[in-house]
Amino acid sequence: MMQQVSWIRKRDLHVMSSGVVVFASDQRFQVVHPEKSDNWTLQIRFAQVRDSGVYECQVNTEPKMSLAYHLTVVGEPPPPDTESRASLSGPEYVRAGSTLNLTCIVTPPAAPGLVYWYHNGAMLDYEGPVAILTQEGPEGTRSSLTIGRAAPAHSGNYTC
Repeated sequence: MMQQVSWIRKRDLHVMSSGVVVFASDQRFQVVHPEKSDNWTLQIRFAQVRDSGVYECQVNTEPKMSLAYHLTVVGEPPPPDTESRASLSGPEYVRAGSTLNLTCIVTPPAAPGLVYWYHNGAMLDYEGPVAILTQEGPEGTRSSLTIGRAAPAHSGNYTC
């Protein structure tokens, strides 16, 4: 029997997802599950204070396995004039089979130590020919995305 993973928001016992199918009408919620992986991540884009609470990951094994996570969102985003800035650079076109290198630089005041990469709006699957290197420095956070042996499937919009 194939194991099914579900995410439940405990405050209202709302089943957020089953497998990669999301039952939240809020488009900020998404389940990230890289193929052939045991990782099931409930992703909340642009988290808000109202998203705080306990989220439980359940696996339909016998006996049932579950793990609860307490999420605390500590405040509203800073006003626009104090937000970090991200700049993305790299080639617009690459030949199939060549290496694609993209660089994202996030500048202070609030440069994160962790940078997420998205391909066509979905969180990037970091397996296969994909490599990420993120470094923090006084000028901000620099994250480099490298895709070896670029293929037509790698075409599209990249966001950091």
